[in-house]
Parts: sequence; C-alpha cells; structure tokens
Amino acid sequence: MRNKHLDLNYLVKLEALLVERGPTRAAERLHLTQPAVSNALAELREHFGDALLIRRGRGLALTPFAEGLLGPLQAALAQMRSVVVARPDMDPASSGREFGVMTCDYIASIFLTKAVHRLAAMGSNVTIAHVPASEPEQFDRGEADVLILLARGPGSPSHPQCVLFSEPIAYIASTRNRSAACLTQEEFLSRPRVVPSDRLAAGFEPEGVTAAPAMTLPLLAIPSCVATTDYLAAVPEGLAAMFEKVLPLKRVHVYGGDRTISYIMHWRTELADQSIERWFIGEMRKAGLELDRDGGEDFDVRSRRSMPSRVPLTLPRQTDIEIRTTACTAM
Repeated sequence: MRNKHLDLNYLVKLEALLVERGPTRAAERLHLTQPAVSNALAELREHFGDALLIRRGRGLALTPFAEGLLGPLQAALAQMRSVVVARPDMDPASSGREFGVMTCDYIASIFLTKAVHRLAAMGSNVTIAHVPASEPEQFDRGEADVLILLARGPGSPSHPQCVLFSEPIAYIASTRNRSAACLTQEEFLSRPRVVPSDRLAAGFEPEGVTAAPAMTLPLLAIPSCVATTDYLAAVPEGLAAMFEKVLPLKRVHVYGGDRTISYIMHWRTELADQSIERWFIGEMRKAGLELDRDGGEDFDVRSRRSMPSRVPLTLPRQTDIEIRTTACTAM
C-alpha cells in the first residue's frame, strides 16, 4: 500500500529503526538482512527530509523530528494491528497476544508468577514476556507494553497508571551481626549498607541524610551479601521472607522506619483504546488485588536458583501461557 510515494509497509521498518536505534538490531527484530533495512532507512530519510538517526558517541540517536514521530507512529501501528487481528465476538483470552512487561527481577518473581497462574486458570493462551530494564526511558521508547515499578521510583507521568499491590519494608542483617538489633533511622542510614543497583528497584530506604552505600547489587542478590557481611539493607518484606528460609538473616527494628511501599503499573495511552489490551490491563490489576489479599505467595528460593534464565516457566497444567525473559541489549 502506497501513500504519496511511500510504501506504508515501511512504517513497520521505521518503527523498528527508531526503537532499536539503528539498522543492525532493527534487522534482527524484523528478521530481515541489514542491507535491506539500511536501504529502507535511506528511503525514509529521503521521504521525510530528515536524517532520523544521527551518530552520537559510539551509537545512533534519534533526531528531534524522529523523537516526535515515534509516539504517533506506535499508536497508529497499534491500531492497525488491532484491526488486523479483530474477529467477530473474539475472546481476548484466546487472542494469542504477547504482552511485554518491563520490571525488575523481584517484581517479576512475585507478581508475574501470580498473573500467569491467573491467566492459566481461565485457559488463556496469552503470553507474558518479562523485559528486564534499568531505566523507564526504555518503556517510553516502546520496548514493552506495561511498566511496573516502585511508587517512589522514577516514573512515566505521561502514561496512565494504577497501584497494583503494596507490601511493608523489612530491614535485614546477618544473624552474626550483634551490633544490629534496634536502630534509629539515622543510625541505620549511617551504617554500611547494600542498595539496589537497578533504578527500577530503588527507593526502599527511609528518607534522611545517608552515608554512601558500601555496595550496590541487583535486588535479588542483596540478601546473600548481607548474610555473609556486616552490611545492612532495606528490602521488600516478600524478599526478606524468601531468603530467611535458607540464609542466616535476621530482622532489624528501625524506629520510625515502619513503611509500606506500593508498586505502580503504567501503560501507554493507546493501549486503553483496544479491547484486548484493556482486558489484559484489567487482568493484571486483578492479579495485583489477589496478591494484596493473599499477602504474597510462598516462594522457594532454592528452586529459583536452579531455574535457568531465558527459559519459559513451565506451569503444572496444559496452557500456552509462559513468562519469557527478553534480554535488552545495550544502547
């Protein structure tokens, strides 16, 4: 299909080029050769009269024109894809749609597992793909359909959002650490601590004047480090409960530190206008309510250690639902 000398099939290539920031990864995404995508980029540049991608450091970046083009382009393509898959009286649960959910590993462990079991119970063949990320800007670039992060963390205020679930903060130390039992917030913040290295998993510590952390680690690695050192850490209650079963950890009482954190789900505006997407967002919200009501699920850390990454989670029933980890390559 052509419109004023532009083959509209090139819009799919344009989206891949802008999201992936270059022909190489765009070609991988589209399952095309790099020369074919490079030729498409040349034609798109000629059509729009803009470079679209410019050299910045060792990589490529979007021009201001391309930055403004990406959002409307993705919205238009989402509408087109919704039209293509539409069927009379189609059940959203049987659509076979894949939804990318961007969040940290901890939230994926406790929440996406709940969401998958909920969808499995209704016999759905919808796929949830976990997209690891370190910054919400990746979501703005269209690398996932849904973003879940801490309420205190860096957000995407331009997108619709809701609270999924909440849980208390736990302060942990090694059982061999005799100096950590009851502390004020100031004392806790002055001690050597381990904090999350992932921006999407930051924000558990109380506010106040803090000493520089002794170490930064992925959130799921913090309990193991604390168990073998004199470092302290503030982590989600669910994470502390997971690792207390297998590691020498104890709780530290921090006066004035009793806090509850909330996890927020963000989704792009265009998703709210499509029936399958509205259904998926609604089911995610229901899964969050179930997690709040149940107080989290019992999670066996020992079994998690042996689970290879990038492999679908197998459920104990016949279903096509899976959690798949999709690696985000460096920009």
